[in-house]
Amino acid sequence: MPPKKTVKDSDLCASGLTEPLERKIMATAMKQGEDQINIVREAQAKEKPTEDSDE
Repeated sequence: MPPKKTVKDSDLCASGLTEPLERKIMATAMKQGEDQINIVREAQAKEKPTEDSDE
């Protein structure tokens, strides 16, 4: 399993978000998106186990 990436303020500034609240909202949305992807991957892994599922 790859290490968790954290969203940095500098990354969000580079994307044009300068307001602290906008950055906080975007960081939260990105984190929720990552969580959702992880949940889907875990569910798929349980449905059809593969030989290399012990990553």
